[in-house]
Amino acid sequence: MEGLSMIVSILVAGFTATQISYDHDVDPTRRSKMPDFYGYVPDTARDRQIVFIALLLISSSMMAIRSLIVVLLSSISLHYVGIYFAGDH
Repeated sequence: MEGLSMIVSILVAGFTATQISYDHDVDPTRRSKMPDFYGYVPDTARDRQIVFIALLLISSSMMAIRSLIVVLLSSISLHYVGIYFAGDH
């Protein structure tokens, strides 16, 4: 049951990060101010779904990797976890 809880938490965090990135990219004001940076989400519905799913997978994977890093470092020493958080910006 703990594994399921962890998977759901990672997916929810990934979804939140994906939704923020997606909303920022499709905002017409941001796209007009910085067209070279924003605009990676295409205009067609199918392509938008593909990009959204890809963003969700990337965001969730990054959350899982970071969680695993913290677990592995904490098994060695909590001092390493502090160093990791200090340098992970």
